[in-house]
Amino acid sequence: MNLPKAIGGGLAMGAGAWRIALLLWLIGLLFALPAAVFIEETIHEFIGSSLAHETLRGQMDLAWLEEFTDEAGGAGSLVTPSRLSPAGVLDNLELWFSGDLFRENKGVAALGILFGLFWTLMSGGVLEHLARSETRPGQGVFLAACGHYFFRFLRLVMAAGLAYYAIYRFSMWLFPRIERATRDVTVEGTVLTYNVIAAVFVMFLLILIKVTVDYAKISTVVEQRRSMFFAALRGIQFVVTHPIRTLGVYVVMGSLGLLLTAAYYLVVPGVADSGIGLIVLALLVGQLYLLLRWFLRISLLGAESIVFRSVRGYPVPGSSRS
Repeated sequence: MNLPKAIGGGLAMGAGAWRIALLLWLIGLLFALPAAVFIEETIHEFIGSSLAHETLRGQMDLAWLEEFTDEAGGAGSLVTPSRLSPAGVLDNLELWFSGDLFRENKGVAALGILFGLFWTLMSGGVLEHLARSETRPGQGVFLAACGHYFFRFLRLVMAAGLAYYAIYRFSMWLFPRIERATRDVTVEGTVLTYNVIAAVFVMFLLILIKVTVDYAKISTVVEQRRSMFFAALRGIQFVVTHPIRTLGVYVVMGSLGLLLTAAYYLVVPGVADSGIGLIVLALLVGQLYLLLRWFLRISLLGAESIVFRSVRGYPVPGSSRS
């Protein structure tokens, strides 16, 4: 099966799993609520009965916000102008890529790890649902598959976590060396080129681990594997022997994610100089964006499943109708 058909099939699977996407979005929202309540209480205590209580009912006071982030610390330091706008997406990407998330705010990092465990739990049910998409399995099948594959996937994710950590350590070693090596270089373009090449290489390693884990999970579900060691070997072997298809699917779906983010940038209003109406609108648009991100994540697993099944000779759900 060629790449466009795999992408189209994956998107169709994602559309067919809209209830799961909605469930994942809702649980993700519940994960974020404790942090949101904590930040709200911190802001409330910081404002108290000051004049800012009245002025902040209108436009955002950036001078007050800077003072708050400097003094609040902890999760309160995350309330920055960029996070109150579409630029928050880039902030999150930078924190993830650089590993600064684990150094600057361990509480938020711990919440992210818990969310990763949640996705590990849910991904078994998602893959089982995609494998039976033609029969439209019920909620019971989905939940049973979540529990059935959780501990297998947990072992796989723990091994991947060690690989991610090794890559982050390599990144922390690489970029300071580039900085020292280019300290006396007077052409900014040369310095930028070295850093871009290094960043692309690190990103490629991170993506390689992510794609390998995806195919190891798919192999576990499709081939009913119990050993995660051999599932990981299958994932590595499959990505290495079919790099164009495996990485191609990820790149195309990732590009769709970038287009979605660009659309989010264009649509969502900034709230730094806005009233309550635009803040509420920005919140609603942001939640729609997150819901669509879940749709793309499910669609990616669907497209990868189609590639794996077609190459390995297993029946592809929905292929009889095409």
